[in-house]
Amino acid sequence: VFYALDHFVRLADAGLDVAAVNLSLATASLYAGACDAVQTGEIDGAGFAAMLADLRDRGVAVTVASGNDGVAGRMAFPACLSAAVAVGATDLADHIAPFSNTAAGMDLLAPGATSGSSSLAIPSGTGYSQWAGTSFAAPHAAGAYALLDGRYPTATVDQRLWFLRTAGVA
Repeated sequence: VFYALDHFVRLADAGLDVAAVNLSLATASLYAGACDAVQTGEIDGAGFAAMLADLRDRGVAVTVASGNDGVAGRMAFPACLSAAVAVGATDLADHIAPFSNTAAGMDLLAPGATSGSSSLAIPSGTGYSQWAGTSFAAPHAAGAYALLDGRYPTATVDQRLWFLRTAGVA
């Protein structure tokens, strides 16, 4: 993941307009607050935090799935990083999906429950299987950042986040 994120830093440095990077991944470890300093065998919080902050400083939002454990008050790593745009999932009625992790540091909610939409339908044999999760919600947020980048190319990640929070359903 570090190499992929570093690639986006290099693209941004080369002058390419990178609005957002999506991370639809999560560890089994859940955190109530910012996890920037976490160091375990599988997690280098400081390294990830620095990489996400570096991208954010370049105007690139890193949207990250909050996790699918249905836990209130905790999010999975790396959504818990302070520079991440942590994204939980909503259901068809714009309520927080029961499987979505949530915490005070969560930034956005986006569609992530099964709806029959082609964005959530996976080809399966002769038809489609319906899937749900915060890994489906986070790309919606990344796409919203990309659309806002097209309309407001000089806006910062935080300005776009403010717009999404104030213009969307509470």
